[in-house]
Amino acid sequence: MRNSTKSSPWTAPRLKDLVLGAGTVKHSFLASLIGNALIALSGFVLYSDKAMAFINMSLNVPERWEKVGMDWQTYVWFLSQTISPVLIIFGSILRPRTIMYIVPIYCYMLQLYWIFLDYQMVDDSYLQVYVVGTTVLVASAIFLLRWLLIKRVQDKIEVAKSKILRNEGTT
Repeated sequence: MRNSTKSSPWTAPRLKDLVLGAGTVKHSFLASLIGNALIALSGFVLYSDKAMAFINMSLNVPERWEKVGMDWQTYVWFLSQTISPVLIIFGSILRPRTIMYIVPIYCYMLQLYWIFLDYQMVDDSYLQVYVVGTTVLVASAIFLLRWLLIKRVQDKIEVAKSKILRNEGTT
């Protein structure tokens, strides 16, 4: 009689798929590191117009945008608003550390204050305190929602386990 606890070479990969999920890719440390960098870059790219202005670098604006009076800094800012979410998506695929999302959240919160409040507030010494506080609140809300989701899934797993154990006890 064959030992049922020993797995064959053909069943081991299938058992692994049951645990990890079929088609799951193990991400390496390097992939996670690149994901972290992309997430951080997604926040920093939002200020590329300011960095370019600081080093006296300009960009040629397409003619159609120049006709409506757009300067190169506004054009770069619009581009960065488009590129940033794409970087977040690519970085998320590589499974970065969750804490890294604080960088783009902080950068977007800073822009939100600048857009909705007077632009002179950028020079306000309390602006960083407001933005840090808002970032902490948003990040806390994200972590709380994630924790609640994990807790809910764990509770469902426990309920399913107890149902399975009850069914095994009756057979």
